[in-house]
Amino acid sequence: IFTVLGAYSSLFLVQVAQMPPLFATSIIFGSRVVDVFCNFVLGPLIDRTNTRWGKTKPWIVVSGLFMIVANLLIFYVPDVGTEGKLAWYIVMYSLMMLAMSGFAISYRTLVMFMSNESAERDSVILYRAVLGLGGVVGGVAMHGQILASYKRSEFDPCTNNTNSSVDGSSLEMTKAGYMISAATVCCLYLLCLLAMVLGTTERKDIS
Repeated sequence: IFTVLGAYSSLFLVQVAQMPPLFATSIIFGSRVVDVFCNFVLGPLIDRTNTRWGKTKPWIVVSGLFMIVANLLIFYVPDVGTEGKLAWYIVMYSLMMLAMSGFAISYRTLVMFMSNESAERDSVILYRAVLGLGGVVGGVAMHGQILASYKRSEFDPCTNNTNSSVDGSSLEMTKAGYMISAATVCCLYLLCLLAMVLGTTERKDIS
């Protein structure tokens, strides 16, 4: 989700959401500031967490589900005018950064609570890296292919050229493509999240 969001945020905000470039830059930069702040706040909170499900898994589940919802809402274009969309995307991107920070910290910390053996931890890190790379490649490929299928209406096969401007129907098709792509990537992410939560064990005797 993070890779797709980072790669397509600027294009989506300017070309699809029809935001001025200055507003789009402000939204993305502001979300990074929120991300830095969240890293300082969430780390100690995760460290103090102690539940029957473990220290990190509750954060992984909750923040992962928030990421799914936020990702869908980020790629939705509300009909509220430029100022309204600016407020909408500031809130959505801030929530996404909050969820991503909670997930990233807890996800990377989980390996420390899975085993005392350094060799086993190294093996887990290797599997995590390989599967993570596969998820990134699969998510980006799915997103690109879905968008490409919805943008083919901008090409006129009769005149063998592309339209000089994006008309209303083409823009609506592109919006639909982003929403369907976001939903597809979120479904893939949900499957990976379930596999990780159900397929790993967090030991409570490791502190």
